[in-house]
Amino acid sequence: MQNLSQTSSSQALRAIDSLSSAEFKRLVADMVRYILFSDRKKVCIKKAEMIKDVIKDVFYNSKVFPIVFEESKKVLQETFGFDVVEIVSEDGKSKGFVLINLLEENPGCESLLDWGKENEKMGLLMIIISMIYMNEGVLSEASLWYCLKKLGIEKNRQHRLFGDVDKLIQMEFVKQNYLERKKQTSTEGSLIQYHIGPRTSIEISKRKILQFVSKVYGVESIKSWKVQYQDVVASEQVNE
Repeated sequence: MQNLSQTSSSQALRAIDSLSSAEFKRLVADMVRYILFSDRKKVCIKKAEMIKDVIKDVFYNSKVFPIVFEESKKVLQETFGFDVVEIVSEDGKSKGFVLINLLEENPGCESLLDWGKENEKMGLLMIIISMIYMNEGVLSEASLWYCLKKLGIEKNRQHRLFGDVDKLIQMEFVKQNYLERKKQTSTEGSLIQYHIGPRTSIEISKRKILQFVSKVYGVESIKSWKVQYQDVVASEQVNE
């Protein structure tokens, strides 16, 4: 008796067999263009959206998707130098997929900031990420705004570069999974906290964050931050 994965695989192969070679190549090309275009918005690309917008009316569309998607990933990697990475939440649920540039010589804060006209926003994001990391990975909303106020950024005032910063943080940085905004409830009431999001964890290493902090503070060596440096070394050993 076939197990579930074998059954799904055989169904996918039968669905692919029903397509001509030209139809399959067209689907792969359409999928590649769709992923490249969608990633420009810096939001996670959902599986359901790819099936609806690319596979469309193809017979057994949900069965065709895995093979088309895998072939598209190969094209994106071999031709464009991008890896397609799945963003997964703490509870194990998929949030969608993002593109990671494999051709960056020094991936990290440089690639995160390479958004053309969006540089100012990404600079602000990098500062917030650094604040969170240096505060043991979590920062209350009140503490965040206290720190930002020192930089001339206030919650209820329009900023000349960023506009409504509270909206920017929640509608862009959080929505794009660079930050996570969580509500903690206790006997003393509720508290909003910010954490580093899963997309940041993929796109930028802890070493790069600490290098950014050192640059901001004019510190020559990241080893000067003893606690954070130990965390950097430990995380790199885990990833080896």
